Amino acid sequence: MKKKIIVVLLASMLASQTTACSINFFKGSEQTEKRSGEYNINANKLVKKLANYKKIPVTINSSQYTLPDGYLDQQYESIIQNQGLNRQEIKDRDTVKDGDLVMVDYTGYLNNKKFQGGEATDVLLDVSKNSDPTTGTTYIEGFTNGLKGAKVGTTIKSNVVFPKDYSQKKLAGKETTFEFKIKGIYKTVDKDHVTDEMVKEKFGSTYNINSVAELKKAISDQYEEQVKQQKYQEKMNAIKDYVIKNSDIKIPDDYLKTRIKEYKDAFVKENCKGKSITKYLKDNNMSLKDAKKQWKQFEKEQISFELAFTKIADQEKITVTADESERYIKNLIQNSQGIFKKDNDVYKYFGADNVKEGKKYINMLLRAQKAADKVASDAEVTEK
Repeated sequence: MKKKIIVVLLASMLASQTTACSINFFKGSEQTEKRSGEYNINANKLVKKLANYKKIPVTINSSQYTLPDGYLDQQYESIIQNQGLNRQEIKDRDTVKDGDLVMVDYTGYLNNKKFQGGEATDVLLDVSKNSDPTTGTTYIEGFTNGLKGAKVGTTIKSNVVFPKDYSQKKLAGKETTFEFKIKGIYKTVDKDHVTDEMVKEKFGSTYNINSVAELKKAISDQYEEQVKQQKYQEKMNAIKDYVIKNSDIKIPDDYLKTRIKEYKDAFVKENCKGKSITKYLKDNNMSLKDAKKQWKQFEKEQISFELAFTKIADQEKITVTADESERYIKNLIQNSQGIFKKDNDVYKYFGADNVKEGKKYINMLLRAQKAADKVASDAEVTEK
């Protein structure tokens, strides 16, 4: 459960960073250079009144988690299509005919020079429809004409004229030459004719899925796990909101401003490279006024969560082991989409470039989350 909550928390923190590249959020006040980790934040003092967190009532609307009609079949067909199980190689002939699907590598040339975007490998083409058989996307007129009659293992050239209104002006109306390496001929396989052997070859060694029945069960199990996670997150959100709403929490103004500034600085470093705040906000359909409001509201809610559940952790004598901390950091790195490469990257991110303060913050965050997990496990949940 820790993994799911921290991933949501991290995603929220990153998603909320949509407001600043070079801007003072608080007019008329000097922004301090003091880091948030340097503040003496005492949850027991700042949480003046803590909500009664024992057996919090939570109601979950189960109807929203009902399996949609046709969902499993749609997912099965999508997997079959995306993994190439809807096609089968033809090996009793080597000459491309009308109606075939052909696997090729291709390279486009303009005036005997390769042009940008004109090269690809392992591309499946529908010769008759001049399209991608998986997505249905069509190519420029005449793109596949030269493939008819070509033999597997050979390389052929075909002249193609781009439309005059083509989006790339350098190619619009120009005659180009495409070189195709013919790698194989295929035919379409209906989903009902996908065999256990085909599934085993594709998924057996990696996922230990060895039959059509096992693949369909895996899809069903995945949906059930997704529903389980969504219900847990709904319960967790309800518990967090309940505790914060029914507690009296005082957040120091300077600390709040410092936290916002640190998020701003992290955002600038990761995203605002050569782009002004005006341009960034415009690209994200957000006004400066709305950006300030959103960022500040998020930080108030996040700090309130940390303070309230840290106090619960103190009352419940919740501690964090070294193994728990290690797993927590590992999960953060794995789910950061490349933002974090190693432990110190995490600590620096959450400690405003200070590793020691980052470790302290992560430990506090993990204790607060463990407290939230305990409160959630004790909650009185009703599904309707």
